[in-house]
Amino acid sequence: PPRTLPADTLPHAADELNVIGAFPGPDETRVALVSAISVEFDAPLLQGQNLAQVLRVTSSAGAIAGEVGQSGSDTLIFRPSALWAPGTRYTITVD
Repeated sequence: PPRTLPADTLPHAADELNVIGAFPGPDETRVALVSAISVEFDAPLLQGQNLAQVLRVTSSAGAIAGEVGQSGSDTLIFRPSALWAPGTRYTITVD
């Protein structure tokens, strides 16, 4: 499940969806190679939204292939097509 993130570390806009939790958390280093990424928002996601355009995962080697899905009304889940590479730093972007 997503971990609640400290409010002072995240941008917040009253008229937009805001991230309130994520797994793994920022700068987390001990993550299982088979872990999914989850991002929780402060309100339900829009119906019919193209989830693959909302959440992107990259590394220094480029975009990471995988599937983006939804858990409940307010959480996105990214499951990579292959195992995470050990010792690699990944960036999660939410638009």
